[in-house]
Parts: sequence; structure tokens; C-alpha cells
Amino acid sequence: MRTGRPLCLISAIFFLLILLWNALPKPDPPDPVSDGQQVCLRGLLQKRERKNGHLIYHLKDVSFSIMDGHQAVLPVGSDRFDPLNNAENKRGKVICYMSDPEDASPIGSRMEVSGRVRLFSHAENEGQFDESGYYCGMGYCFRLMDSRVRFCRGNTRGLWERMARIREDCASYYGRVLGKEKGSVLAAMILGQRSQMDADIKELYRQNGIAHILAISGLHISLLGLGLYRLLRRSGLPIGLCFAAGCVLLIFYGLLVGLSASVVRAGIMLTLFLLADLCDRSYDMLSAMALSGLVLLCIRKDYLTDAGFLLSFGAVLGIGLISPGIYELICPGKMSGIRFKVSSAVSATLGVSFATLPILLYYYYEYPIYSVVLNLLLVPMMSVVLVSGVAGGIIRLPLLLYPAGVVLNVYEKVCRLCVLLPHHTLITGRPGRGRILLYYGLLASYILVGKKIRSRREEKLFGLKRENVARAAQAAGFILALILILIPKRPVECVDMLSVGQGDCVVIRDAEGHVIISDAGSSDVSRAGRYRLIPYLKYNGIGKVDGVYLSHPHADHYSALMELYEQCRQTGIGVGDLYVSPLTGEDEACRMLFDAVKKAGAEVRVLSPGQRQRIGRIETLVLYPDASERREDVNDRSMVIYVRIGEFDMLLDGDATSLTDEAVLSAMKKEGIHSVSCFKAEHHGSGMANSERLLTFLQSDIALISCGEGNSYGHPHRETLDRMEKYGIRYYVTKDLGQIRVLLKKNGFSVLSYRNTGGRLKIAK
Repeated sequence: MRTGRPLCLISAIFFLLILLWNALPKPDPPDPVSDGQQVCLRGLLQKRERKNGHLIYHLKDVSFSIMDGHQAVLPVGSDRFDPLNNAENKRGKVICYMSDPEDASPIGSRMEVSGRVRLFSHAENEGQFDESGYYCGMGYCFRLMDSRVRFCRGNTRGLWERMARIREDCASYYGRVLGKEKGSVLAAMILGQRSQMDADIKELYRQNGIAHILAISGLHISLLGLGLYRLLRRSGLPIGLCFAAGCVLLIFYGLLVGLSASVVRAGIMLTLFLLADLCDRSYDMLSAMALSGLVLLCIRKDYLTDAGFLLSFGAVLGIGLISPGIYELICPGKMSGIRFKVSSAVSATLGVSFATLPILLYYYYEYPIYSVVLNLLLVPMMSVVLVSGVAGGIIRLPLLLYPAGVVLNVYEKVCRLCVLLPHHTLITGRPGRGRILLYYGLLASYILVGKKIRSRREEKLFGLKRENVARAAQAAGFILALILILIPKRPVECVDMLSVGQGDCVVIRDAEGHVIISDAGSSDVSRAGRYRLIPYLKYNGIGKVDGVYLSHPHADHYSALMELYEQCRQTGIGVGDLYVSPLTGEDEACRMLFDAVKKAGAEVRVLSPGQRQRIGRIETLVLYPDASERREDVNDRSMVIYVRIGEFDMLLDGDATSLTDEAVLSAMKKEGIHSVSCFKAEHHGSGMANSERLLTFLQSDIALISCGEGNSYGHPHRETLDRMEKYGIRYYVTKDLGQIRVLLKKNGFSVLSYRNTGGRLKIAK
């Protein structure tokens, strides 16, 4: 760090102190309310939004009172609301889902709201979004469902209410002119309103590496604030007046779109740029960035672990530190005109990509291969969208929004085309923090070495021109850094039972990188494939699943599998053939799943008892059922599989009950199998399964039980757990431990769990 930039040095020290503070273990604060409890809140309405037909309030400075039945502790609107005088009940912010979607209260209102508490959920699997960590980091305590306003006192002419109405009215106009889908995209780009956006469109932009254009960023601020400033300067107005007009526009636009981290960062940096021009001083982008970072971290230190914050500042660092070196690398001589502009754009895009690559991989576990090209082609069109959207929103002439609609059409079509291209996504898994530090260390050395070599007086080094040596050293630094960060995670030999609520999902991996899945679905977790299975695969750098085994056609065993097959082209995860029993293959309930398998380019294959398969080090043997086992209960037709990896073996048995024991044990004896290391408990730990006869024969060391917390079936049943304890079988339940991993070693195995372990797998207790 240059000593000529004291702000950068101070910021670096401040960032380091915050990192050290965040690394210290901190006990979770006790929750004074429990899930499902009825409470009455008093707070200030900070924000309102509409999402999926819901009216949502964000209340801040909240205090609460637990309700006795449907009665609050004190009368509605009472000035003596007891929790306000009770420091223990003073909370941060609460999200309220209102029961009446039409009754919108003005922003800034002081209100009392009653409803049912729903606590934020913790991540239970690797790669799963940690809802609790995200919202608690922003100061939110819990959600309030089925909320009703008991008392409200507000001003419809307040500043924040006026801004909200302008924003809502403008977003509504975009929707009427461009249609709901494109109108919501334009509202996200111009107004920062992303809640109405279609989730699939949002994901499409993210998969192609252009999701940043949906967020209000420096591009918006620069185009509006700097554009107005330069326009006024050219008109001959005094520079002081131009500066004031630019700052007023920045403040107005910031209040309109919400003071997000990227908006504040861009606003501070542009204000300093205008101030430098006003005072006839030079502007240093990195120092301005450092000051904006200090301001934001003083407001909220949790920003340092926020992906949006890191990507925003990473992009500025890429432009300020890395892009100049890339320009020198690709442009050895002086350039002008169009060649200079193209070279500068390429350098800036590559600089941003290099600076933000580890952040993207750490939070999203993948990198869109074509994102650099897409950014070069599509980002310049954003100026058209911004000018068209702002002009159309102000003047309200539909024709003015036509250019924005055309560009948004181009964006969507290009993104959908890129998803179909081969190898559009590189899945690397989450890199370790040590690798990330080493990567940035290599980039820093690339910058320092290049400058050092260029500053030397000798014309030649090692018999070569100094410039050529500098470029070679920089290129080597780039290549080494890329190789380091893009190497996929090393395969781990293990059995993972994912926590998918009331359902089943087992992923088996070997040391050679081969992967099979046995069942994946849930009856109480929505889109378990998209939000649990697929993120888990990406987190672990799994870009290909070699085979999928389905025990029986119940949704809690195949719903996530259907999503996996349907989205394999978009996610970039290759999925192999689906293996079913003769009886499952005849069931109409799986017809849609079979169609998805065929559309994904895979096959549905029927396996009969006695059939063996080997995928890498993973060996499977089907034990049950054959075509003659036409039992009335579909659960008793579950395909039972014996799996072996080296010295470790386990039994996978779907939802089979004790009625199948005789056939399964007979098949095991016939194959010479008399015990297993691990047993996946039958039917989520049901008392009608997992008989003493079966447990006595298996002699398992451990049993894995998959079931949902608070499930209506009462799984796992107490009698099942008592039987396992009787025979010395250690059991592990997903509803208590989250994801369970059986980590295979040369001399045995260990069992790890994920829930309540700070986002890492730890020894299960």
C-alpha cells in the first residue's frame, strides 16, 4: 500500500480489525420468543413492499409484548406499552407479512401489529442459504405472519412516504407499458425494486454473470449525477451551482432507490470526484473508495461478510489496481480512438473479473465462463436502459420506454442462448479462505513485480527487453492465480444424508470424484432441489452425478430429483441415468420424472434383484423387490440397495416396513452379506419398520434417520430409537443435526453434522 494514500492504509487496518472481531466466537443471543407464538409489536414502519401477492412491512425500533390468547398485555395504542420500558424486550427490526394486502400504511408510521412469530431458519446443509445469518446480520429478529394492524399513527406527506409512492407509481407504470415481467426487471434496474422480479429471470441473470446490472450501482450514479454535472458545466453555469445540482440529484436518487451499500459507496465516491473538480484538486479513486468503505463499516460492521458489499468494492479495486496492469499487458504501445476505447473496456472488465472471482466462488461456488464476453457486449447497453427508463418514468410517454424494452429483450435472449452453450458454467465448489488469501497475494505480487521491473534503469533483464520481462512476470502471476482458485475441491470419500425436511436424500461420493444419489425429495420443504440439493452439489464442486437411484414413487423421495433433472442445463450439473425397480417403472406417479430424465439426455433403467453395478469405488447391489412383489402399500415396494465403498458398507431401504424383512434378509444371506457398517433407517424411523429381527441381523455400528422437525407423523418413533439403543446402534437424526456426513477413512469412519456448528461440519454428538 502506498504511503501516499493514508486513507487506504487506515481502511486496511480497520478492515483487518473487523475481520479479527468477526472471527472471534460469539454466543447466539437467546430468543425471547418461540416459533408460532402470538405477539404484539410496536415499532416504526421503515419500508413496505409487495412480493408474491403479499404486503410486507419492515418495522424498526421494535418492542413486543407476548399475547395472552388474542389479547395484548396493554390496551391498543396505549402510551404505557410495557415492553418499551423493558430493555430485554427491546429488539431490532421485524418483517411483518400482512393479512390484508390492500391496507397499506404510510412509511414512517408508528404502529402496533399483532401476529404469529416465525423465526429465521439456520442453514442445515452445505451450500444452503443461511436465512438467520443473513437477516440477523441486517438487524432483523424474526418474521411475523398473518399480521394485523392494531393501531397506526402516520403522516401520508412524510418524505419517506412520498419517495415510496413515487417508486411504486413508477414501477406500476413500467409494468403497464412493458408487461409485468419486463416492467419488474426495469423497476429493479432503475428503482432498486427487486421484490417483484420473477425468480427465474433473476437466476438467469446470475447464471450468466450479469446480475450486477440489476442492482443500483456506480454506473447508475455516475450516469445520472455526473451526466447532469457535465451537462450544466457545458451550459456555462457557475461550477458551484453545477456541484450543488449534482449533489442534490445524488441525494434525491439515493433516497428514492434506498440507501444500499453500493448506492452509498457510489454516492460518496462521486461526491468526492465533484468536490475535487470544484476545488481544482486531483481525484484519487482508491482513497475515495477507502473513505466510503470506512463510512459503511462504521454504520454496520457486518457489511464485511455481505456478498454485495464485497463485490461492489472488489469491482472498484479491480478497476483501480488490476486493470492498468492488464492494459499494459495487452497493449504494449500507445493507442487512440476506437482501439483505445475497446482496449480500456476489455482491461476494465478483466480487472473486475479477476478482483471479484474469489468472492463469486466463495458465495456462489461457480463461475459463468462466458460472463466476460457478455459483460463487454451487454453492459454498454445499460446506458440506453437507464436513459430510456428515467426519461419514460418522468415524462410518461410510452414511446420513451421502447428502447429499454428492446434492450431487455436482447438481454434475456442472449442469456438463454448462453445457457444452452456447452460448458457455460464452471463448478469449482467453495474455495478455502487460505486459497483466497494466496490468490490475492499472487495478484498483489503481479502488480508490484510489474511496477518494480518497469522502474529499473537497465534496458535489458536476462538478455530480454525490460517491458517483455515485466509482461511475462505479470502473465505468470495471472495464470498461477487462476490455476490456484479454479482448481475444483478435492473429492472426499463420504456418505452425506442431507436435511430436506420430511423426506430422504443420500449422496455417496468416492475419492475418485464419482457420485451417486439415492432418493431426493421432501413433502414439507418447497423446492428442495433448488434450495438444498443443487447448492450442496455446487458447494462441494460436484459438476456431475454418475447415477441416481429411486426407491419408490413418493414425492418425498423424488421431488428434488425432478428439479435436478429439469435444471441440469441451467445449473451445468450433468446427471446420469435414473435406476428404478420393476415395480416403480410401472407407476404412473413417476411419469413426469421420467419425462424430465429423458429431456436431460439420460435414460430410465430398471434394475432387478441380484444386479450389481460399479461406479468408481462405489459398488451397488439390488436386493429387493422383484416383479412378483406386488404389495398393496407402495412403501413396501421400495427398492433396497446394498452399497459398498472399500471396507465400508451400508443398506439403503427407502420406506420399506417390517413386512419386507424376510425377503431382504433372505437376499442378503444369499449374497453372503451378514452385517453392514451403516443402516439408513426404514421409513424415516417409523415404529412399523426397523424391526428387532432386522437390527439383530445387520449389527450396524450406526443408523441414519431422515425426517423433518415437528413432522405430523412423529418420526422417528420412540420404539424405533429404543430398539436401536437396545442393540448398541448409535443413531443420528437430520431434524436434530441437519446434514449428516459419514466420513470414510483408511481405518474406519467418523460422523459429522452441520446444524448449529457455525457453517462447518463438526463431529456429531
